[in-house]
Amino acid sequence: MADTYEQNLQNEWEKYRNENKDKIYPTILIAGCTGTGKSSLINLIFGDGSAMTSDVKPETQGFHIYYGKNYNRKINLIDSAGYETNQANTYYTELANVIRHGLEDSPIHVIWYCISIANKRIEPFDMEVLIKILGEESIRNRLCIVFTKCDYDTDNSDIANEFRTTIQEGLFRNNVAMRGLSFFETCNNIKFPLQINDLIAWSAAAIDDADLRRFFIAAQKTNLDVKKKEAEDIIQIATVAAAGIGAIPIPFSDAPLLVAAQVKMVSDILDIYELSAYTSISSKLVGDIVISQIGKSIVRYIMKMFPGIGTILGAMINGAVASSLTYALGAAISEICYRFNSNGLDGVVLDVRTLFDEKSIRLLMDKYKK
Repeated sequence: MADTYEQNLQNEWEKYRNENKDKIYPTILIAGCTGTGKSSLINLIFGDGSAMTSDVKPETQGFHIYYGKNYNRKINLIDSAGYETNQANTYYTELANVIRHGLEDSPIHVIWYCISIANKRIEPFDMEVLIKILGEESIRNRLCIVFTKCDYDTDNSDIANEFRTTIQEGLFRNNVAMRGLSFFETCNNIKFPLQINDLIAWSAAAIDDADLRRFFIAAQKTNLDVKKKEAEDIIQIATVAAAGIGAIPIPFSDAPLLVAAQVKMVSDILDIYELSAYTSISSKLVGDIVISQIGKSIVRYIMKMFPGIGTILGAMINGAVASSLTYALGAAISEICYRFNSNGLDGVVLDVRTLFDEKSIRLLMDKYKK
């Protein structure tokens, strides 16, 4: 029975990964004038330095994609370089074109417009661009304003508050609707994240497509609570599905629909936490390691928690057992992933193989048994 269930898991894992390898990723456009700290914001939230930062004046104009498939990450980030404060019209024209038509076949899902607190004032460039861009209804609901370098502000956020008022008054004078326009204060010091988590939560909510939203949540590194919440939603959906699958008792060792639901759940949870961002091991290998342990864990767990299943009805599994098993498995995997991410943020290097060992999974499944 154990060998059959484990083999079914492995087969379903390979099938699921092959079917989902060419997914479309969400695209975040980071807009704003030169020197506002856009690249530093990217590096803070998404990590690993893929967006280069420099104090040197950019040599070229244009919009450029960072991350994405070329960086083995599940998100596209578009940044601009080389636009000066006297080029508002040119910048707006090119910015609007990218927002409407995307870049390199990547449609724009969310726009972060960055303004540096260090400048001590709202530049005419920013006001001119915001008035024009927010005047377009199709763009307005996808854009928020991000105040960067807020470590230059006072403890009471006096400069940010002044900036917010200036922008709101400027939009009002130009008859630009601003209902729902969100502002976020950020800085580049992870120890003082200010409203980084709020920015991430807003961005996730602004992405309508569930798969794209999950890829965004997976790609960001700083807000673990939004990852955990998304994982809980994934587990709940899988648990309900498992109960339906087991409504009519099915053989435990050969339950393809149940195995498929569990593999998708585990894969989605692994994607949300993106463990490969904290290790040199690829996301596929991480999944291989986890799946290889799950089969053993499930069989031993279910024999312990439901001892009669091996003899009653020839090892049949019903809806209650299927849902309990699926929930416990999902919660166990989510907790291990959360721990892994937490340690990664603290700079602690952990071995995926050690965390996802059979005993650890079974103990946590026991903890979360309904």
